[in-house]
Amino acid sequence: TEQRQQQQQQQQQQQQLLPGLLPSQPQPPSPTPPLQPQPQPQQPTPQLPEPPPVRSAATGAEAEKPSGWASVVRKAPAETGAPPSPKPPVAAPMTKQRSSGTSDEQVKGLLMRREQARFSREFDQADRLREQLAKLGVTLDDQAKTWRAADGRSGSITQVNVSEVHAQKAAKSGAASLDDAEINRLVREREQARYTGDYKTADRLRDQLERHGVSLDVKEAKWLAADGRWGQIPPVNISAAH
Repeated sequence: TEQRQQQQQQQQQQQQLLPGLLPSQPQPPSPTPPLQPQPQPQQPTPQLPEPPPVRSAATGAEAEKPSGWASVVRKAPAETGAPPSPKPPVAAPMTKQRSSGTSDEQVKGLLMRREQARFSREFDQADRLREQLAKLGVTLDDQAKTWRAADGRSGSITQVNVSEVHAQKAAKSGAASLDDAEINRLVREREQARYTGDYKTADRLRDQLERHGVSLDVKEAKWLAADGRWGQIPPVNISAAH
């Protein structure tokens, strides 16, 4: 028993000595705590300018202001029943205007008066009419008997009506006028004399008409009085001529 007790004591002593003799076991590292995110400083929200108040097109009253982001986003105006603004009128295409500002009839009238003045040897009056035509942009070619305007128009210079010149002279001198019935009678007698070849009688009747301010236009087949009256030269009555 004593031996057993001694063995137990030795075993106890060895057990006490073993922790000092054995190398120390490495301890497992302690887990590193996770990093906590640092709070970022908040940036101040920029203040946008407040949009102008929206007014209703129908009533003119100020509409309600939108809240939140709707106050920043500018919406397109809603369509209303108001009529659209009128568009500016489109200018009509410009047409080519005549540089002289006169019609063909006015030019021919001035040309006729000039030819009559030249026939009557009233050259001062003819020169004044030529200058008047030149101011209107009309040039004359007496050799070719043509006229041309600055805007491109042109025409022929009509030969003077000798009968009209004589009738106008008689009217200016105060010749008595004839009524339409008398004029038509003399015109018919002249046409019948021409048809039968009695030119002497035809010339006498023509001179009689001109002395009373009535001229004859054979081309147009009409007579013209100095006071503006006019009529057609009737055709020859063949049965009366024979």
